[in-house]
Amino acid sequence: MTIVGYICVIIAVLWILHKVRVSYLSFGGTVMVTVYDAAIFPPILVVFGLYWVLPTLGVDFPIWAYAAIGLGVAVLVVIGIRVAEELGDRRR
Repeated sequence: MTIVGYICVIIAVLWILHKVRVSYLSFGGTVMVTVYDAAIFPPILVVFGLYWVLPTLGVDFPIWAYAAIGLGVAVLVVIGIRVAEELGDRRR
């Protein structure tokens, strides 16, 4: 499951970067695109990936820590998307 965990984390990071890029290129939100799904699914992938990877590295987090990591990633993704939309608006 360690390989699957690493793959989940890599997919989540690539998904988030793609959605931030799309929101930047959407000219500040004037072009309607769905980017906020990156605040739902990738944090779940990150949590599952870390849940499968960290115990093999000797790190033993309680379940609530994984939930906190997922919520933190979701908040950071939303902030990143909003900043990318604002920067995309200034680029125009």
